[in-house]
Amino acid sequence: MQPTTTNPETLQSQVIDLLRFPLIIGVVFIHNASPTLYVQGVEFGSSGSLPIHHVCSQLFSEILGRVAVPLFFLISGFLFFLNVDFNKQTYVKKLRARAKTLLIPYLFWNGLSILFYFVIRYVPSLDFFVNQTHRFEFTSHYLLQTLWGVADGTTMPIVGPLWFIRDLMVVIVLTPFIYTYVKRLRVYGILLLSVLWVFGWWFSLLGMSMTAIFFFALGAWISISRRNLVLEAEKVKYPVFVLYPLLVTAEFLTKDWGVHTFIQDAGVLCGILFWINIGISTQRTMVIRPTKFLSTAAFFVFAVHEPWLMGPARTLVFVWLNPSSDAALTAWYFVIVITVVLCGLGSYYVLRKISPSFTNFITGGR
Repeated sequence: MQPTTTNPETLQSQVIDLLRFPLIIGVVFIHNASPTLYVQGVEFGSSGSLPIHHVCSQLFSEILGRVAVPLFFLISGFLFFLNVDFNKQTYVKKLRARAKTLLIPYLFWNGLSILFYFVIRYVPSLDFFVNQTHRFEFTSHYLLQTLWGVADGTTMPIVGPLWFIRDLMVVIVLTPFIYTYVKRLRVYGILLLSVLWVFGWWFSLLGMSMTAIFFFALGAWISISRRNLVLEAEKVKYPVFVLYPLLVTAEFLTKDWGVHTFIQDAGVLCGILFWINIGISTQRTMVIRPTKFLSTAAFFVFAVHEPWLMGPARTLVFVWLNPSSDAALTAWYFVIVITVVLCGLGSYYVLRKISPSFTNFITGGR
């Protein structure tokens, strides 16, 4: 197809919409990395030598997939400050909007899981299908811990992937400080945060991860500086297309070396630019156009994939089919991800047809 000229603002919107769903697929890959599964104390799968599965899981779950969450934080920070004069009124308005898009779905999906684990107390056989580890206690203290993420020795809420929403809500509450920080220190403040992120120099406070703060602030700086996200990324298109595959290869080969962390961090930063430029290229050439259905379904797939779909899918495959060879485990590694994503999309489509208002409610009106 012939390249097309697109208004920069329109292009920016199209690229962001296009990236939402592929990034969710990356998150699904992250949670499907292990070739083993423990169900009621019994190990299924294989912990032996699996060279093909190792290559695939390292590439898709540990390297490519790890770009998804930082890029989501960056996009969130960028959109929060996009085309607004930030003041008290704007802040209050944004908080109310994010209560609908983030807080309500966060409470709903975690609350649904709490209810489910409560039911498991009386129907223990359901434990087999979700391989759950939570031991429900009907106390206000335990409920608060489970919602925020300090029950059963984990820092995750009861729906583990929703830690992203939790940390995002925290940085949004802190946006007046982030705005002041970015306005006063500008790019030097972002460089300082990048150093803290790379070296892990940050205090341990649940809900205030350095990943969330750094990438949200980076997106905020781009937006506050009145820069176009895609045009800025496109400036380094060709170097990134060369550098990112090299970093991916280097990270894979040096996984057990001491420099792995630094290569990984460089890969995440370069990967963000790489995937934004992939999105730009598809829009400029009209190879792929964003669809409203996939863009709006992305959050639903994210919310239901773990534990509602991934847990049962992995249990059925590992326990009933019991794959143990390298080829079988590799094939099921991809089949499980595809199945989870398709089931999520199908469930979203049916639910939206049956009750669009309820679907909007539990997905934040996306």
